[in-house]
Amino acid sequence: MRVRGLVWGALAVILGVAGNGCGGSKKTVRVDGTITWDGAPVAGATVTFVPTGEGGKEAIGLTDNSGNFELTTFNSNDGAMPGEYAIIVTKKPPVTVPGGGQGGPPADPMAAMKEFSKGAKVGVSGGPKNELPAVYEKAGSPNPLKAKVESGMGKVELKLTGAKPK
Repeated sequence: MRVRGLVWGALAVILGVAGNGCGGSKKTVRVDGTITWDGAPVAGATVTFVPTGEGGKEAIGLTDNSGNFELTTFNSNDGAMPGEYAIIVTKKPPVTVPGGGQGGPPADPMAAMKEFSKGAKVGVSGGPKNELPAVYEKAGSPNPLKAKVESGMGKVELKLTGAKPK
């Protein structure tokens, strides 16, 4: 009898710890916004929020034809974790992604966005060239794009400027 009580007690502790570690404190804040370049909406851009402090997690979104985006961290369009972020914005010509075709929706949009973003950050040689000013493709100085994600925040307006890359 005593052993059974110990087993149930240990199981309760394990489940309690696992429950707290599996999303118990991972509350996101809905984040949406618009990207413009010299006043015109930027369609087909990838926007990545990179945490600059502790507790954050990278969030990513794609702009539609009006330059609007919604961020995703864990589930589609769930937003971002509260905190301070540097913002990366890139736009590459359409490529064929796994599960989709050129211009067609991929079977797993989150996996495709993360894979595409990973290649963009690494600077894969021979990959598609960024169509936006280079200042916005890396986090930190001289990139001026930053945001604080917090409950009740309004729409994020990202206004890009600069000459078209050569």
